Amino acid sequence: MLEIRKPSALDLFGNFGQEIDKLSRLSDEMFHFHGLPTLGENNRNIFSPSLDFVEKENNFEINIETPGIKKENIDISIDEDILTIKGEKKYEKIEEKEEIHINERFFGSFRRQINLPINCDKEKIDAKYDDGILTLVLPKIKEKENFIKKIKIK
Repeated sequence: MLEIRKPSALDLFGNFGQEIDKLSRLSDEMFHFHGLPTLGENNRNIFSPSLDFVEKENNFEINIETPGIKKENIDISIDEDILTIKGEKKYEKIEEKEEIHINERFFGSFRRQINLPINCDKEKIDAKYDDGILTLVLPKIKEKENFIKKIKIK
């Protein structure tokens, strides 16, 4: 006799996780931020530090929360118009004689990608690291005045 198996809660959540993955990828594309872990992923080894992207009069500023990450473990690069920030927070081994009651800290690597604005001077981007905050200053390119000239028809 053929037995029909009813879907389990795990089956339903597995499909739900796939849909969350799709939504996460779509939101990454819509908002030009890449590298966020999806809600369906097991992200013990992947995390995504929070960032602010602010436009000021003469520049753009990106502030990224990277507590516990040494600046030597952060890499910043530009490829065409994509700014990539990668880093790693090394796992701190707990001695065997210690008993863990709560472990909520994240360890592992991250990667954030941001589409640079057109009026950003990619050659002059500056980065500094202070108290767990990585700050990138992206100077704006001065806009050229519109060139208007009347041309006589001969």
